Amino acid sequence: MRRTPLAAACDPARCTTLGHAALGVHRSVGAQWYPGAVAARSGECGAEGCTRAVLTGGLCGSHYMRRLRYGDPFGVPPPRWVDLTGRRFGQLVVVERDGHRWRVECDCGRSVSVTVGNLNAGKSRSCGDRRRHRRRAVAGYGAAHRRVRTDRGPAQAHPCVDCGLPARQWSYAHADPEELIQDGKPYSLDPWQYVPRCVPCHVRVDLAELAGRHLNPPSNPPEQPDLFPTADPADDP
Repeated sequence: MRRTPLAAACDPARCTTLGHAALGVHRSVGAQWYPGAVAARSGECGAEGCTRAVLTGGLCGSHYMRRLRYGDPFGVPPPRWVDLTGRRFGQLVVVERDGHRWRVECDCGRSVSVTVGNLNAGKSRSCGDRRRHRRRAVAGYGAAHRRVRTDRGPAQAHPCVDCGLPARQWSYAHADPEELIQDGKPYSLDPWQYVPRCVPCHVRVDLAELAGRHLNPPSNPPEQPDLFPTADPADDP
């Protein structure tokens, strides 16, 4: 069997092969590659701010390869990911890139981090909190307060807005123009209309608000929705 002759070795001082000079490697006997010492050319690299010796084409090896690949000595490889900022996927809107994931904001107000694969495959269409997405348009006094704890966490994690002591309860701020009233107790469906208060401050504020309303009742009280509608007897067969 005839053997293929081995390639001749390169002389680093005389090698004119463009690829060898640019990469800084030369061929040895046996067609094996090894880092070779390239003869230093006169002058510095033509790229602005680079002080390395010229290798070929008036540039050092690094800037020459960038120009060869990207058409510019300072070129950089294109990004391997597509910018999804502002795009909507179901109930999610992409806000920003979060490492290897994307930070998205759900229509319910919750912010989560998901992968681009789940977004493109349709596996991530909402924040995943079923309690938020099963809410009725109208809720009672107790349900509204439970929503506040679900959305904003326990009030014990905050100081009281009045005295600065550890808070115990979420207190309605009495500032919602669309507030509701159930059994004489005003409340809001907006979780951000509540502030953390300790029990004494909570009671004091609510009593003062109710006393003020008793002395100065509104001329046009807001119409309250029927939380528990009853059937009309005339509709019975």
